[in-house]
Amino acid sequence: MIFYKKEGSTRSPQLRELWSTCFVTTLWFIWSSRNKIKYEGLRVDATRVCSLISGHVISSSKLATGCMFNSTEELVVLKKVGVQCRPRCAPRVIEVNWHPPPYGCIKLNTDGAWKSSSNKAGYGGVFRDYSGKVMGAFCSNLDIPSSIAAEVMAVIKAIELAWVREWKHIWLEDSELVLSFLRSPTLVPWQLSVEWSNCLYRISQMNFHSSNIFREGNRVADALANEGTTSSGLTCMVGLAPKFCYFSL
Repeated sequence: MIFYKKEGSTRSPQLRELWSTCFVTTLWFIWSSRNKIKYEGLRVDATRVCSLISGHVISSSKLATGCMFNSTEELVVLKKVGVQCRPRCAPRVIEVNWHPPPYGCIKLNTDGAWKSSSNKAGYGGVFRDYSGKVMGAFCSNLDIPSSIAAEVMAVIKAIELAWVREWKHIWLEDSELVLSFLRSPTLVPWQLSVEWSNCLYRISQMNFHSSNIFREGNRVADALANEGTTSSGLTCMVGLAPKFCYFSL
């Protein structure tokens, strides 16, 4: 059988659509042929019925949207039936790396986390200079059980710490979600709206720049945020990163 499936294997979306089409189409033409024989007294040519089924399947397959797995087995099946193959597009590979800021600027990376198992949230951040040296890091738990609130609080606390240390040339590198909050402050969780407004005021007094970074390039902040979910309060580290972050640097 051309649709034979090995145990433990799965069919691609295109093959599943093709199987459904073949099954339904075959049943329909068998039923239609049976009615013609029984009620109309007509003779039905089995070869012609098979040809009609094949033509209908090929025509219907043009309306399908699924893609095949890029394997020889599926190519053989699709070619045997006579339908057009739709291979999956090659994945887009993006290299994600952390890059240091220009001289005189401090790059800030923050992140928030929420653990469903413990229903606890945490946040963290790290400051690094043009050489990649860690100038400071922090992490803390959060009473609001929300990863979104944790991400917002991470930026609030980071800007507060930078303000106290008079670091006025800040480049925030964070998720697209946080950047959207910078553009639209009313979107932040209501519990943090006042603190967010104060944060935006401090940012307005800084030489501030922001950009997006994928999670793969934000591993240090991610590690700090996860550590924050298990901490009992704010932990600040000046001039160094904690040992649990070394693998991410």
